[in-house]
Amino acid sequence: EEYSLQPGDFVTYYGKATDSRRPANTVSTDIYFIEVRPFGREYRQGQQGGGGGGGGQQDDNAEELSKREKDIIAATFKLIRDRDKFQTKDWIANIQAVSSSQSKLGEQTDTLMQRLGRRGLSGQDKNFKALTENLNLAIEQMGPAAEQLKDEHADAALPFEQKALQYLMRAEALYTEIQVTRGGGGGGGGGMRQNAE
Repeated sequence: EEYSLQPGDFVTYYGKATDSRRPANTVSTDIYFIEVRPFGREYRQGQQGGGGGGGGQQDDNAEELSKREKDIIAATFKLIRDRDKFQTKDWIANIQAVSSSQSKLGEQTDTLMQRLGRRGLSGQDKNFKALTENLNLAIEQMGPAAEQLKDEHADAALPFEQKALQYLMRAEALYTEIQVTRGGGGGGGGGMRQNAE
């Protein structure tokens, strides 16, 4: 409460130790996240039961996107922390890989937004409208993050990544109403994961 945090916000932290030698040795831990989650959840019936078969995974949901953004932040943090341990070509290869992951995540987030738009969900429910707004704001941060990483500026990319994560987690927090789907079973494939969520 004292920091005026709301569901979807987060705190990052890491530990750092320095000994008394001259010159001092310094080590730090990985980066960790504390998530602010909603206190209660409401349940309501989903749109329709059942579902057809077919492949395709339903990994492009807000929860999965925020998990991937956390992985990108952790990778960027490690690149900054361990820069002296890498050979130059290895460090460049790693930061370019993280940049590529950030660009791909931006595309996946955009795909989710388009899917919500095609289903007309953003106009039906205020939570879905706010969800798409937060996803759009996340995409706006992912572009500069990927560019900074591509230009090998890991320190400059980190604030953009953290802001993108904040918007993704706010979108995730809007899933406080969990849809309970009734009705017949679906076919195999990707439909089952969607029903569970």
